[in-house]
Amino acid sequence: MKYLNKALILLIVCFIIAACSTNNDHIKIACIGDSITEGFGTSKFRETSYPAFLGRMLDSTKYEILNAGYSSATLQKGGDKPYWDTGRLDKVFNFQPDIVVIKLGTNDTKPKNWNAESFQKDYQAMIDTVRSIKSNPEIYLVLPVPVYESKWGINDSTIFNFENPIIVKLANENKIHTIDAYKGMQGLGDHFPDGVHPDDYATKKLAKVIKEGLGL
Repeated sequence: MKYLNKALILLIVCFIIAACSTNNDHIKIACIGDSITEGFGTSKFRETSYPAFLGRMLDSTKYEILNAGYSSATLQKGGDKPYWDTGRLDKVFNFQPDIVVIKLGTNDTKPKNWNAESFQKDYQAMIDTVRSIKSNPEIYLVLPVPVYESKWGINDSTIFNFENPIIVKLANENKIHTIDAYKGMQGLGDHFPDGVHPDDYATKKLAKVIKEGLGL
């Protein structure tokens, strides 16, 4: 009985070690963003967000996804709802991701928010902040999806003419990746019911664009 108990304890310890080892083997992907990342406008909110679709497209034994989206968030620290103040960055740091996908900018296009200089400065600050995570994640900057109808001041012109060139410039300067969701989500106006937020069909398409951009 004594030896049986020792064997049982040893088996339990081995199981715990194996479980921890398996979890550590996961490739962790953190998705930073606004309502389009969080899943606003889809049928089941976070369950039908692009990070959720992305998670279902990938092997769950190999990948773990964090949805760090926050509705109405701006990249700019001086915006009406700065991402910096939402607490989501703390979650990203605690997650210790291997990959970080940044998809912000849509709410920055509002006239009351938009400032090209501060957008570039604060985007660089976001890159520097993510780079300070101990896990040293790969960073992907996503060009915002098209705006098919201006709402709440959100508009396509600012994305196309100003934000996208700034994001590409920063990606080149920092030698990091871009994912062109602006091009990848063209021709889907019927699947953006309010002109800004994609429905389930378009959100699943966005997940596919992100997945392909990550090379997965």
